[in-house]
This record gives sequence, structure tokens and C-alpha cells, in this order.
Amino acid sequence: MARNRGLDSLRGLAILLVLGVHVQASPTWAKVGWLGVDLFFVLSGFLISNLLFSEYKTHGSINLKSFYIRRGFKLYPSFYFLVLATILYCWIAGRGIRLGTALAEVTFMQNYFTGLWGHTWSLAVEEHFYILLPLSLVCMARFARGGKPFRGTPVLFLVVALTSKGRICDSIHCCSECCSPIILISNRREYRNGPASTASGFSLAASSPSCPA
Repeated sequence: MARNRGLDSLRGLAILLVLGVHVQASPTWAKVGWLGVDLFFVLSGFLISNLLFSEYKTHGSINLKSFYIRRGFKLYPSFYFLVLATILYCWIAGRGIRLGTALAEVTFMQNYFTGLWGHTWSLAVEEHFYILLPLSLVCMARFARGGKPFRGTPVLFLVVALTSKGRICDSIHCCSECCSPIILISNRREYRNGPASTASGFSLAASSPSCPA
């Protein structure tokens, strides 16, 4: 896929929004910063689905093995280097790490259980997205009848988005709880107070211009 400067600009905006939450430089900036993570999820949904739809249009199939290998080389080396460096630092500094915490981190279950870092939960949501989206599209292509295997994609994503959006209200404010669609992975951190983020990514994926629906 050719480089899209418009999408790069959106990535830059998402980074600035997320920094507003972590740096706390401005109350207004921090208040809207959660939109950055939602924007990242939507961009990911659009880009990954576009790659998969384009592959299907070109080859008539989706190569799951090739897709997972490409995603793995893109994410795993730097991620597991961070995990290893964190464990080594804690060992040298004499800080104990619970086995369950380490396992949650290395298996991308940080949005179910507490991991080593407070911000890697979004990587877990992305990882589940990378696993489930290609599988969903392959199943649709295999069992669909006629020449339009993905024509039901918008309906599927709409249902996922609606069913995965939950509400958590407390005495201070009411916030939306993000959920990873299909497997409905709950995000239980305070920071996750945007709409159903990954569901938004799935929904936007349905409108990808390369979708051969």
C-alpha cells in the first residue's frame, strides 16, 4: 500500500492526543486525549482490513500464515525486547515481579489482567484484532455463496459495535467502556473511557474502499 500522507497526519494527531493524557500539560488536552487511542484503533481497522481486502481481490484468497508472520515481525521484536528489559531492570533493582503479571504481558492479556506496564493494554486489543479479523474474513469467504463473499461485512461490524459498547457509571461521571469485538475483551483501566474503540475500527473496516463486497 502506498504511503498516505493524510493517514500519517492522523497518526501524528493521535500521538499528540495521547501525550496530552500522559503529560497532563493542560486540563482540556488531558480531557480529550483518550480520543487518540480511539483514533489509533480506527486507523488500524481501516489499514489492516484494506490490506486483507486488497489481497483477496488480487489473489482470490487470504494467506493467514503470511499475514500473521508479517504482523509478528512488525510487533514482537520491539515488544518482547521491552518486556525483557523491564524484567532485567526489576531484577537488578531488586523489585519483584509476579509470575501472573509477567504472563499477562507476554501473552497479550493485559486488558484482562494487570501487566508489567499500564499502557500496553492497547497492544493486547490490537493483537486480538489482528487474530480475529483475518479469521473472520476467511470464514466469510469460505462459506459465502455467490460472488460477493463480504457483502454482509457492514452488518456484522455494526452488530459487533453495538453489542460491545457497554456503560460504566460511577458517582463522578459516566464513561463508555471499550471492548474488543468478537471476543468481547473488557478494558478495565480508568484511561479507557472512550467509545468502543476497537469496535469503531471494525466498523470503519467495513467501509474500506477495497472491500470486494
